[in-house]
Amino acid sequence: MRIIQINLNHCEVAHSLLEQVLREKRADIALISEPYKKVETQSYILDSSKTAAILAPGRQPESVQPRVGFVQAKVGAFWLYSCYLPPRQTLQQFTHTLDEIAQDARHRSQVVIAGDFNAWAEDWGSSRTNARGRTLQETFATLDVALLNTGSQNTFSKAGYGSIVDLTFCSSGLFRRTKWSLSDDYTASDHKYIVCDIEDREQASTAAKPPRFNPATLEPLKFAQELRTPDPSGDVECEVHNSMAAVLQACRASMRCSRGHSRHHEPVPWWSPEIAHARRECLRTRRLHQRARGRPDFEQKREDFAAKRKILKKLIREAKTKCFLEMCDAAEQDPWGSAYRAVVKKAKQAKPIAPKDAETMKAIVEHLFPKQPSGVESPGPSGAREPAGFTPA
Repeated sequence: MRIIQINLNHCEVAHSLLEQVLREKRADIALISEPYKKVETQSYILDSSKTAAILAPGRQPESVQPRVGFVQAKVGAFWLYSCYLPPRQTLQQFTHTLDEIAQDARHRSQVVIAGDFNAWAEDWGSSRTNARGRTLQETFATLDVALLNTGSQNTFSKAGYGSIVDLTFCSSGLFRRTKWSLSDDYTASDHKYIVCDIEDREQASTAAKPPRFNPATLEPLKFAQELRTPDPSGDVECEVHNSMAAVLQACRASMRCSRGHSRHHEPVPWWSPEIAHARRECLRTRRLHQRARGRPDFEQKREDFAAKRKILKKLIREAKTKCFLEMCDAAEQDPWGSAYRAVVKKAKQAKPIAPKDAETMKAIVEHLFPKQPSGVESPGPSGAREPAGFTPA
């Protein structure tokens, strides 16, 4: 499983670029701090304060628990926690949120906790350890988790200053199976993409399955020429093994293998080479701007970066508008075509998620079945009103 972690800083362009990056990097999950979208779907869930989110394209997270400052869900075999603890929180509020995360994750295995904690500690490359960093270390020391961050490269940078505030923790059992890295792709945010590759043992066990062939590409004559019947050996198991090997070799020679790709990895409908080029230009001018700090041409580099960023925003906005208008025109020509499929897909994703936490369920039950005060008549078995305390013969 590949997970991308990012703080979007409530930016629309950053959210749009994330959708494309998920496809380019073939990622399965995005753990988001400060998301742009505030509307939940089946594959996009938010915490109670709408400052943290989990995006699982093509999937439906299970056991969803939205809290203030973090949201927890199970995707596949992994328990995921997406967090955002803003710097405006007091140390008491910060500690309370961490205690809730620790209490929820304490008895779970295969846990990944990621987010922007706005905490400094020398353990993850900061120049010093502050009170929030010490509190985070002490709280997570009670869990069976390990820090994945490596190196001292900043995950956040703005106006020439940077820090390491985006952290990723995982269960000790996942530590050796996980590869953590920072991406240099342009994000349109002040934060960088964090990419976590977790080796899934279930997928690894199924990777040795025989290839799937496309029967539409079968060449019968070539298959017959390549198929060689093995000589009988007297051993039934050996003959079966040799026969299957011969059939597999003939299939490889006469048919193409089916690719196990998904439509999820295709570019977003509005993506274009011009937008890809504009994104590269934004990344290039941003680096030049950052390196020019303190030099006479700093202001010029800053203006160049702002101009390139403005061009990228304009191209994305125009491309989305054009894509929508083309889809409307296509619906006029073919009502059951791509436009219909896109609308149906959105409608399925927009279904409200059924509440599963105990507090919400209790409130619903109490609202539907309010408790009758003592002395008030309650409906009897036949629907007639019977006085309280009445016992039928």
